[in-house]
Amino acid sequence: MNDYYQVEIDGHFSSYKFYNTFLPELHKYFNGPSSEQKILISFANIKKISPLVIPNLFNVGLILKDYFNNPVQLFIPWDKKILAYLRDINFFSINNDLEIFNIDERFTGDIPQDRSISDICGTIQIGSDLKKEEIYNCYISKYKTPIEKQLKDEKLVDRILYVMAELSHNGASHSKGICFVSFQLNQLNKFEFSVSDCGIGYRTSLLGKKERNFFKNFNQTETNPSNHFASILEAIYYRKKEYEKIYGVYSIFKDILPLDGVIRLHTHNTQAIFTKYNFSKYLYEDPDESLVKDIINSFILSSETASERKYNPVRIDSAKFKGVHIEIEIPLGL
Repeated sequence: MNDYYQVEIDGHFSSYKFYNTFLPELHKYFNGPSSEQKILISFANIKKISPLVIPNLFNVGLILKDYFNNPVQLFIPWDKKILAYLRDINFFSINNDLEIFNIDERFTGDIPQDRSISDICGTIQIGSDLKKEEIYNCYISKYKTPIEKQLKDEKLVDRILYVMAELSHNGASHSKGICFVSFQLNQLNKFEFSVSDCGIGYRTSLLGKKERNFFKNFNQTETNPSNHFASILEAIYYRKKEYEKIYGVYSIFKDILPLDGVIRLHTHNTQAIFTKYNFSKYLYEDPDESLVKDIINSFILSSETASERKYNPVRIDSAKFKGVHIEIEIPLGL
């Protein structure tokens, strides 16, 4: 495998590892002397894969495929548990449909036929031609009954599915292509949802709009640490005045944070983590430049004083990732 530049993950391939290990390692390829080698993404030492990673991984594959004009190699060893999981979360079927990664099928056969994960777990590709109502009805028809059996709260289930539909539709329409969605209700009764697109991202999208953009008043150079965080805040507040009529990102925050949910938004090189403890006090105020500066200062200060990086509410890296990538976690009790 000397002809390959290997990007390898071991242990649990979590969302945190995706952004803090996988992406930086991949960026070394483009910034170093190894760019004449072929890329090999290796799952050889992976023991577990979070569903939150799957949509991001697909978009990385599409970006690399576009760059090299061919799918890059993804090595998956013959591991019954990992193979069954990837099959049941629809990884293989979507990969085959879109030819995202080149996978050696000699290692992917002869696995147990029994489903390895809950019915409330899967991955979907959403096209830009679908209307939000169509996406919502699809989620309702496929997933409302099994989720409701677990939660026994129809209104809560409808809210969760509508959040999924809103973010899925936004991802596909703003990216002008497709977005990928993964979700699961895990063994701890936490609902996890991830949507990822490889479109133009928040900053470019918002700069192209004629309406109010308070983040335009910030230093828009690439080296400004608040650059893309300000665009994330603009995306949240963009529909605040219309949230009772138009269900946008702001309404999703109004729905999810009171449930003790966690929302992670990533665009370009910046990820922001929102909870009711660090953001609810700002959510109901009318946004202006002063408020945005207060939020940025509060989040940046909290990041600087955090004991470990994984507790930073804002993570700004040199590694860039095209598009918008959103993760939501909702603890639903027992």
